[in-house]
Amino acid sequence: MPFDRTPSISTYQTKQLSLVAEMNSRASTPTKDVDYLNCFPEQLKNKTTKQQDISIRKRSGCTTLAILAAGTIRGVYFWEDRAKAYVVIGDDIAIYSMPGGTLDTTLTSVFGTSTGEVGFTEFLYEDGTVKLVVTDGTTLSTIDTANTVVAGADADMPVHLPQIVFLDGYLFMVKVDTADLYNSNLNAPLAYTAGDFISSEMIPDRATGVDKLNNYIVLWGNNSIEYFWDAANASGSPLQRNDTPIKLVGLVGGIAHHGNKIYFVGDVNHSEPSVFVLEDFKITPLGNEQIRRFLTGAVASSIYANIISTDGHDFYVLHNGSYTFALELETGLWTRWGFAQTASFDII
Repeated sequence: MPFDRTPSISTYQTKQLSLVAEMNSRASTPTKDVDYLNCFPEQLKNKTTKQQDISIRKRSGCTTLAILAAGTIRGVYFWEDRAKAYVVIGDDIAIYSMPGGTLDTTLTSVFGTSTGEVGFTEFLYEDGTVKLVVTDGTTLSTIDTANTVVAGADADMPVHLPQIVFLDGYLFMVKVDTADLYNSNLNAPLAYTAGDFISSEMIPDRATGVDKLNNYIVLWGNNSIEYFWDAANASGSPLQRNDTPIKLVGLVGGIAHHGNKIYFVGDVNHSEPSVFVLEDFKITPLGNEQIRRFLTGAVASSIYANIISTDGHDFYVLHNGSYTFALELETGLWTRWGFAQTASFDII
């Protein structure tokens, strides 16, 4: 029987287009190739069937919480137990009740400076009292629940980085332009003794940042990260160095603490900076090529970061002075956030 159908050649093909790709750009501006703005991928997984669906969600909006006084905002701290937000504007601290943003009071002339970063930490005394400790690097003060400010006047307290850490009844700080990590007297954050410090010595660099990870003090330098633990020494610093987990990554900026992890911007041997995460003694790079290109031209003093939780997701949000990027902590995907008609979403 003869063949009675006309042969045909079809070029039709169905292809699925992926909505999720790694954000990337060939330049240092987000104008080429893949760029996500004010959205993020959401990954839904079925634990039984292992089926996975991905959707694109827009980021949450924002609203005005409070109208602040004119001036430069130098830092913000939320004291959770008091449900109060402490906003440093110039040399004053405005205290707002949360939620609602109602101004409670303003503490005036708390600091000897009116510009630069301000550091905060809560300090637990042996009698169970908790006070807020604030510093601009030269003026160190405590604030109690009655908003009473007590300024330290100890000549042995060094001029320090505006980063302070509480551990086991001590307050720790880094003396500027040194590798020295100073501690207060026990249960006395405003009192200091000459010689009570320990130095980072494994790499010949200057200390540039300090934080706490689990029961360790983490000390960053220009080229290294060293770990210290409380050895309860009878004199001098109570700390002892742990020599094993030293990391050869220097700090650039953008420190943000989340659980038992610390996210930050750093570099290896002064190469192009990237984003890293410290978890216990493990360090992992998280920045892709585009993030490194954006960070390369950034000034260290303009790099800020924080952890933001919204829509069931946690983000490491990084601002480099020109653009703002958000890293979804579970998927590890970067997107870009902007505010109103600007290219950045400034955070402090």
